[in-house]
Amino acid sequence: MSLVRGRKESKLVRSLVLYIKLGVRLLAAVAARVPSFKLHIPCIRKP
Repeated sequence: MSLVRGRKESKLVRSLVLYIKLGVRLLAAVAARVPSFKLHIPCIRKP
């Protein structure tokens, strides 16, 4: 039972790592395409 559980957990961890890597790549691509992306965030927070 413990081996099966360990295998399921390792698959879950691997999939989570893949999703995180994809998310980081997407965010980096968006930030690279929009150079003023960082400048818009403080403007939105101002009342």
